Amino acid sequence: TVFMKSDNGGKYDFVLPALKIAVDDGDGGVAVGNTLVAPMPGKVVKVLVDDGAAVEKGDAIVVVEAMKMEEVLTAPRAGKVSLRVAAAEQVAAKQVLALVEDADA
Repeated sequence: TVFMKSDNGGKYDFVLPALKIAVDDGDGGVAVGNTLVAPMPGKVVKVLVDDGAAVEKGDAIVVVEAMKMEEVLTAPRAGKVSLRVAAAEQVAAKQVLALVEDADA
């Protein structure tokens, strides 16, 4: 909740929605919760795991190339991978590339 004072001394109550922000975890992962997202527009040059594979936090999942630079994207947490892209596919910035769900899901 954010409070703002008006010119006439009244008070207005604003409720802001929860935001989901893509965060670079410092280990090569760009994630929103359990969702791995493309940090930039580009091309998926490699998918390093099979759909449904079990991964640990930090395991490499997908390699995206843009402007001759490769970015290795890693699992934001341990779990089971659900792929949303394939090798050679063009992707947009912030496009969902994979989900890492609970291993028993």
